[in-house]
This record gives sequence, C-alpha cells and structure tokens, in this order.
Amino acid sequence: GGSDLNIDVNGNITQTGIFTVSGATGLTANNGAISLSQNNQFTGIVTLTNSGANDVNINNAIDLTLGVTNIGKKFTATTSGTLTLAGNISANNTGDSIVLSSARFDNSGAYTLSPNAGRYLIWSSNPNPFGGATPDILGGITYDFKQYNATYNVTPVQGAGNGVLYTLSPQVTISLIANPVATKVYDGLLTGAPLVTSNYEVSSGIDGDLVTIIGTLPTSGVYASKNVGTNIQVTASGLTNSNISATN
Repeated sequence: GGSDLNIDVNGNITQTGIFTVSGATGLTANNGAISLSQNNQFTGIVTLTNSGANDVNINNAIDLTLGVTNIGKKFTATTSGTLTLAGNISANNTGDSIVLSSARFDNSGAYTLSPNAGRYLIWSSNPNPFGGATPDILGGITYDFKQYNATYNVTPVQGAGNGVLYTLSPQVTISLIANPVATKVYDGLLTGAPLVTSNYEVSSGIDGDLVTIIGTLPTSGVYASKNVGTNIQVTASGLTNSNISATN
C-alpha cells in the first residue's frame, strides 16, 4: 500500500504477496533479477532497472504504465488491461529480448523499444486493434512481421525478427468473377466449367494488408444448369484448402 514505492537492492527482487501501489514505483536490482508475476496492482508509472545477465518480469492485474526501463537480459511485461509506454525500454537478451502482452498497447508518447541483439514481441488481445475508440497505438514502432490469431503463451511465433501479434482473426472472402467467362462445349454435364486464377477475387485485408492467394485453386467449377445457355451461374468448391498470406 502507500503512495509511492522505491526499492533499490543488491540482489533479487521477488514477491510472496501482491503489490498494491497507488503512486509511482521504482525498482532497481543491482546484479539481480526482478520477478513480480502475481496479479499486482501498480496504478502509477513503474520503472525497472537491473544489471548483469538477469531477467525481469512484471505482471499487473490492471492497466500497466511502464516508465524508463533498462534490463540486463530479458524483459517481460504482462497485463490484462492496457499497457502504456511512458519511457523508452531496453533489454539485452538474445532471441526474445522484450516481450509485452496486454489487452491493448498504447505508445501515444512514441517511445522506443531497444532489444539490442534480440527482438521484441508485442502481443495484443484487443478485439479491434486498428479502429474504434480504443485502437492499439504503435507510436512509430516498426516491425518485421505481423501475426494474427495469436494468443500469448499459447500460439507459436511464426515470424522472424521484431513482431506484433494479435488475437484478432481477420476473415477474407474469395469469390468468383465473371471475366474471363467460363465456357465449354456442350456435353450435358453440370461439371467442367473451366476456371483460371483471374476468375478469383479476394476481399481486401485490414490495416493496409495486401492479401494474396497462394497455392492451387480449383480449375474446374460447376454450372447451375446443364442446359445450353448464357449467364449461367458457376460455383467452385475446395477454397478452404487454399492458403492466404497477408503482408503489410
């Protein structure tokens, strides 16, 4: 409890109970690790510093605001609320160096993430990270890949380098268009409507994603009528087996 909390020790900072701090929190572990994995309630800005090859992790049950943070090895911050940056963050691990997971990411202040030899991963479970009243704000942070339908600590990371991972699973629609016209010599059968790649159209992606169809599409469709005629509807099946990639 209390208004502010400042801890500066030579060694590790751990916990046996939940921290509830209404004011600012400053944590420094000289040559030690910081492990605060319980459902803490830090209300004010939290700044963390340590040295040596030691990890730091912090979890908050409410919105978490991170101030200037300098970590000797890997830094992990998780919250079930909004994670707001109020200072630059630096860590020094190889592989995953900075890992941030929240229900919403807010970098309105345009602070930086410096993973040094490693990478940073930003996980967001925001149901509408690109629009609405509470979108995610990267604030100038760039990334090497973006991954959808990704749940923190559950879904394997598929991309290389710095990444932003969303639980959002966007849907696209693949449809047939009339040109070029699917024609064949009459044989009395419903099947056999010839289809080519240009007969297929894919809906646009979100967040400026360029969506393309990869793989083999059905080259034959089914006519709605086996009789001779024009403007006969054609349908295709098996599209669920096509792979779709989205890039930004």
